[in-house]
Amino acid sequence: MHRQGQILLCKDFKFKDGLIADKLFVVLDTAVTDCSCLVIITTKNPSRYAYATPGCNSTKSVFYIPVDCNQDFSEDTYIQLPRIFELDIDALLSSKQISFIGHISDMCFSQFKKCLRKFKYDISPQYWAKIYQAT
Repeated sequence: MHRQGQILLCKDFKFKDGLIADKLFVVLDTAVTDCSCLVIITTKNPSRYAYATPGCNSTKSVFYIPVDCNQDFSEDTYIQLPRIFELDIDALLSSKQISFIGHISDMCFSQFKKCLRKFKYDISPQYWAKIYQAT
């Protein structure tokens, strides 16, 4: 079962444009009964996020987590707002295409969700309900 704040490594993730690459995601919802999982994509590429400061950078559409924040990322990581995907977690786990590699602390995840609220009109109401149902 997945829960909010977990970090997933997806091997050979296929993007809409056909590009395939290993990607890290952060889980946005907690499993109740279904096998799908809401995730948000991350990047380690700082080129689009010059001068980002740790935490919420809503004008750059990113939540920046430096490696020294000890959040189970091996490098500085940028959570790209609001790039949300729905994954069939059971299928990906059984095919060993995806694995849980860590977790963001509750405090950091709470700050992230506060930042994500600034993008409410960019997130489908169905996803919004899953992300914020417990808050």
